[in-house]
Amino acid sequence: MSQPRSLHRSLCLAPVTSLSLLSPHRMEVEGWDSGLEEELGVSLEELSKWIEEEVERSEAVRQRKAQLAELKEWVEQKEKEEEVVDKLFNNANQSIVECEALVKSTYSKMGLVYKESSSEDEGGVGGVQSSDVIEIDDDDDDDDVIAVGLLVPPKKPGMPVHDAMVRTNN
Repeated sequence: MSQPRSLHRSLCLAPVTSLSLLSPHRMEVEGWDSGLEEELGVSLEELSKWIEEEVERSEAVRQRKAQLAELKEWVEQKEKEEEVVDKLFNNANQSIVECEALVKSTYSKMGLVYKESSSEDEGGVGGVQSSDVIEIDDDDDDDDVIAVGLLVPPKKPGMPVHDAMVRTNN
């Protein structure tokens, strides 16, 4: 629908401060003179429809709508990714809890007491505690590893540990 240039000029000169819908069929614009409708030969509803059509044809509006659709799609994708990460995090936490329960049970069966601590409590540097491990390189398929400084507590308190390999000179 093409409107004459005088309509465009008149619209630019008309002081419109607010627009409200009184009913689905009747619109009212504050500062709009009803005589202007007669002069322009177009109703306010037709004018509104024409303006909406022109706005929709605008390249800037189409670009913004495309950007908005792309952004909306991106947000939805990120929300799906967030759900997956949350599930992975929850599964990892649950696995840690289950693992800790197994370790506590194993310690208990071995007659040991499980002590909860953090790397800060153990004096590690940057959360990592160093240990001395000697690896014996031989031709066997299995690797023999000896931990130096590892103390295995006795199963029953107060019972000395006897090792045939260790002889003491009294």
